[in-house]
Amino acid sequence: MVHTLPDYTTKYKLTRVFGQIDSGELAARLGNIDTWDRRGNVIWYDDFESSTTKWYFSGTGTGWAVERSTDRAYTGAYSLKMTTGDASGNFAKTTKALENPTSETIGIEIIANSDHPDNELYLFIVGFDGNYQYSPAIKWNVGQGKVYYKDSTGTYQLLRSGIYAEPHLEYWLPLKLVWNWKTLKYVRAVVGEYEYDLSDEDIQKAVDTSEKHIEIWIYYMSTASGNKIGYVDNAILTQNEP
Repeated sequence: MVHTLPDYTTKYKLTRVFGQIDSGELAARLGNIDTWDRRGNVIWYDDFESSTTKWYFSGTGTGWAVERSTDRAYTGAYSLKMTTGDASGNFAKTTKALENPTSETIGIEIIANSDHPDNELYLFIVGFDGNYQYSPAIKWNVGQGKVYYKDSTGTYQLLRSGIYAEPHLEYWLPLKLVWNWKTLKYVRAVVGEYEYDLSDEDIQKAVDTSEKHIEIWIYYMSTASGNKIGYVDNAILTQNEP
């Protein structure tokens, strides 16, 4: 039977096996951790599989700790286990400082899990320009099932509610935050399957004469007495975000 496609084509002939996939999909299938939101160019990441310490750890209260752990993991064998101090308002924090990327738009993505509802996760990607500190951030209140972004006054504004969180079922929440160095505004936030356009929102700033660089801040803060545990996996820093 005559057909209109060249003899050498595989179109319409392959059903279970396809002739080609794009390079991003190929990388994901080969085990790359950048699978949730693939926009932007990856310039640094940590999947916490290496025993080498790549972060600075700090905290408050009795019993706080930050450690690489096999207790839980989104991918691979390890994640970063963060235990708050034993009083409400105590936290466990991990910080990474890096040279400023060449691109105007930068993003930070993580996958998060909390052992307890009385816990809040904060994700910052902070910029310093020699005169000011710019501190865009999002917050996940586990017990409320809500995620907020921080506005220019430092007030946290609701982005999404109704977030399911069951630690014993290995629930992990993807979070991503993108902002623009030139406009000093947010670009967007990604919370699980939902994306939020924040391009009209200014970023909070404060006087700070530190040399130009960026810092990633991730911390869990207890909202009740007792040590609370949270986990972070697959931290990805990007530039050239659309």
